[in-house]
Amino acid sequence: FDRDNTPMIAKQNMYFLPIKRSELSNNPNLEQTKGWENGTFDPQAGL
Repeated sequence: FDRDNTPMIAKQNMYFLPIKRSELSNNPNLEQTKGWENGTFDPQAGL
């Protein structure tokens, strides 16, 4: 929340948080979000 209505600016990879390495290791069906280390999944693809 910004009281003076100044636009908040964030890098595109910050729109989606990274998945913990332990979660990626435990579930081979998960892919890391693009923009993070070894990321291959684009959550905005096909929108």
